[in-house]
Amino acid sequence: MFKILEHTADVGIFVRGESLEEFFAEAARGMFYIKCESPPEGEAITHEIHLISNDIEALLVDFLSELLFLSEIKNFVPMEFNFIHIDDESLEVICIGTVVSSLVCSTEIKGVTHHLLNVENTPNGWEAKIYFDL
Repeated sequence: MFKILEHTADVGIFVRGESLEEFFAEAARGMFYIKCESPPEGEAITHEIHLISNDIEALLVDFLSELLFLSEIKNFVPMEFNFIHIDDESLEVICIGTVVSSLVCSTEIKGVTHHLLNVENTPNGWEAKIYFDL
């Protein structure tokens, strides 16, 4: 589950997931909803991502930044996430998505920010507000 948050200079999302895997996947889906609104059709491809970070917030920013990089450089839009490993400081995931010859999106996201980012493990699951620089 994610929802769009209004902000004066950026755009944000509120993300919640019952598990850490679901939380990270929903954060990625929310970011790409802002960027493209609907997933483009094209050739199916996978990308494997391995990350090590200092803490859960840095790991989330690094994960979303890597996906943003893949979308900008390789026109890759992820749609499914198969987590091999994830904890508070590292992850290994296979991203399944689409490569399109010319990625046309409604909103250009320049980067993922640490602004007001606080990942929490609540009784309802993992949740955070994430803001993106436009």
